[in-house]
Amino acid sequence: MRTLYLILFLLVGTNAFSFDEEEAGKMLFKANKAYAGNNFNRAGQLYDSLINLGYISADVHYNLGNALYKQNRIAEAILHYEKSLKLDPGMKDAAHNLKLANLKTVDKIESIPDLFIVSWWKNLLNLFHADEWATFSVLVLFFALLGAIIYLFAPIELLKKAGFYLGIALRFLCIVTWLLAARQHAYLQKSTEAIIITPTINVNSSPTNGSTKLFVLHQGTKVSLLDKSEEWIKIRIPDGNEGWMREKDLREI
Repeated sequence: MRTLYLILFLLVGTNAFSFDEEEAGKMLFKANKAYAGNNFNRAGQLYDSLINLGYISADVHYNLGNALYKQNRIAEAILHYEKSLKLDPGMKDAAHNLKLANLKTVDKIESIPDLFIVSWWKNLLNLFHADEWATFSVLVLFFALLGAIIYLFAPIELLKKAGFYLGIALRFLCIVTWLLAARQHAYLQKSTEAIIITPTINVNSSPTNGSTKLFVLHQGTKVSLLDKSEEWIKIRIPDGNEGWMREKDLREI
């Protein structure tokens, strides 16, 4: 049980970072002011500096995406809209702007629909942040312990039964929400997708220069990361096709 509390505590701190809040606030103010003054290049530099210094925020990635979009740097804008949505899947403005940015990309690839259970799981997982799932898990655990106390000390048999079954149900729910928190935390820590940032690239059949060229992709396209071999990355595009490309042509989400 102590291990569970420790893990939950660490998960609640998922979005924490070591950074001077006052300095970050000043830099953010300058970035927002530059953006409001249509100085998108300066705003983008300041937002990027915040991120590089460890300021982890869906809003900052979203603002940086907007600044890059205004400069017609579409692939980079898509990258930061995707990063914003990774941190906050419910950010509607980022999702809307991502759709607009994707309209300006060359590749229009039809996605293979997810199975119902896969789609349902993704929607459930993205319902809350990792720290929110962890907090919910702690609250459920508290009420589960309350149910156990009622079972042990209630003077009435009916209350004992209610406490027993309530405790069992809530302990099960605690495990489920903890697993969701852990899975969301792992998703935030690991990069499984990337955006192509090179204008045009060939995707090869194997991680060598002389291998067969399978298809061509363009900047702004989102790919899944499957494997790595030195400076080569194996990728999959939304229609299921796979191949190898150089790591330098990608930016991980």
